[in-house]
Amino acid sequence: MRKLIILVIVILIASLLSGCVETTTSFFIREDRQADVEFLIVTNKIFAGDEVSVFVWCLTNSFPELQNNYKIKKEVREIDHSDYLIYTFQNKEPFNIDSNKFVEFKREDDKYSFKLKISPLIEKVDEDNEDDLMFTFKVFLPKKIDIANSHIVEHNSVTWKITMSDLVKGVELKASTK
Repeated sequence: MRKLIILVIVILIASLLSGCVETTTSFFIREDRQADVEFLIVTNKIFAGDEVSVFVWCLTNSFPELQNNYKIKKEVREIDHSDYLIYTFQNKEPFNIDSNKFVEFKREDDKYSFKLKISPLIEKVDEDNEDDLMFTFKVFLPKKIDIANSHIVEHNSVTWKITMSDLVKGVELKASTK
């Protein structure tokens, strides 16, 4: 799990530098506290495809745990008449969500709550860039979401779009079920 967090941070830096990379992290949390994770890297093949391919190769060869513990899939997909390179990292075995020190997952009665704290990661942002999307985070809980601090809620999933201004001040992602 620690390596995945390092991966997310490194990819985040790469997306800051290029502006051409979108990333999405998804947690699929079950009632037994076991979870799966999926991490997507999406980039326009023409603008940053080579750089992302080299970066992913360097990353997976620097951290063999990624090769051993994650399925890594590379595909090219046409989106809006452009080719996009998509890397998908998926864990091979479920992990206990409590092993992630940034996540708090609770069950009280028959309700679940989820919190993820993202500390400030950047010091300052220009006013022109404060609403720039940095990454997307999505969580699937065992039951239907009742309340979340995001407006993107679909049945048992909630999605947060993390902006540059979120990363200056830090943000806490919250969701709970009925």
